[in-house]
Amino acid sequence: MSPAPCPTPPVAADQVAAHPSALAPGLAVTVWDSGGIRHALDECLDELALIQPDVVQLHTVPGDGAQVHRLREALPGVRVWVGIPADHLARRPAQAPAKAATYARAAQVQGVELLVLNGEAAWVGASPGLARDVLAACREAAPGLLLGWTTYDHPHYADHRGPWEVILGHGGVDYSLPQHYPARPGLQAGPAQIRGRILASQRSHARLRGLDPELVPQGPRWIPYGQAHGHTPAGICALSDAAPLACWWALPSRMDPLGLLGLLAASKIRREAGHAPGHVARWQAAHGLLADGVAGRRTLAALGLGP
Repeated sequence: MSPAPCPTPPVAADQVAAHPSALAPGLAVTVWDSGGIRHALDECLDELALIQPDVVQLHTVPGDGAQVHRLREALPGVRVWVGIPADHLARRPAQAPAKAATYARAAQVQGVELLVLNGEAAWVGASPGLARDVLAACREAAPGLLLGWTTYDHPHYADHRGPWEVILGHGGVDYSLPQHYPARPGLQAGPAQIRGRILASQRSHARLRGLDPELVPQGPRWIPYGQAHGHTPAGICALSDAAPLACWWALPSRMDPLGLLGLLAASKIRREAGHAPGHVARWQAAHGLLADGVAGRRTLAALGLGP
């Protein structure tokens, strides 16, 4: 039996959340490749131009800003996030606050909208004090810069336990991007798997004490983070449909053809039906289709993306 659809957060169409540092809604894609961020952009600028995301997240340590400038020239008006691979901060705790401050200053100078710390395995078992020091250093170095954190979406698991009560608690980050990654070898995850994953993640977060309810799944400062591979187009659109902001990992190295098709569909639906949850069904209804919220073959065909 398929999981019930996730409840949607109480956000009106195309309105930002009632947080003083609210981000505008939109579709975000991450750019990353093991050959470096310059090479990654070389490989995916054409796909980005097709998708027309509202936000591009560069998964890299902030440098001289050349790639941020290049991205803005290629996609005028695009909003830019930077996602730091932050496990190295936990591996060198003595240097972590100073390093984090350097990254935050660089991101602010470059006009980055959101600085996302990607802290995973090395943060399992890390001290709450380290988390406080890193976040405090970022805020002191770059006042007003919005901070996000991405990590496992089942934080109560014993092998995933980190200082999440600090990072995702009151006074922690501004946005949480839990990684809703149900992809398995040979599996193309669809809407049922995506919705089930989000519900399971919501239950996992509920088992931890002290988390800010605005940062847990279905909260107004939750940004679902999905994979641009191992999903059907309907699965990609289901994750997009869950929140006003949604993000995907990663172009060009972690995107397959079905992922590209799903991102093209999700972006077009959002542009035409708005960003608030329920946009798939709204788009279907406006085009005379069964408004079931599932972007299947008929919806893709109506979008001009099917055979």
